[in-house]
Amino acid sequence: MTIDTSITWYGIQIPAQSDISLESGWNIIAYFPDYPLDASRPDYFVLSSIIDNVILAKDGMGYFMLPEYNFSNMPPWIPPQGYK
Repeated sequence: MTIDTSITWYGIQIPAQSDISLESGWNIIAYFPDYPLDASRPDYFVLSSIIDNVILAKDGMGYFMLPEYNFSNMPPWIPPQGYK
């Protein structure tokens, strides 16, 4: 983009406690919480419930986490102002 703009997303919000089915192997899952979540080591809170099964997680900005190597350069996700 070359100028500031805004965008509106439409869809059905999935409740935070919903199960998300994963297939064996690689999975790509969009994850847009409406509250701040920390992805830093050593707790990897954003994926803590499945962290033992995570090999690599990336965000849209190129940051990533490698739990096996106790590494994450992913900053906490903070919803933009007005995000719902």
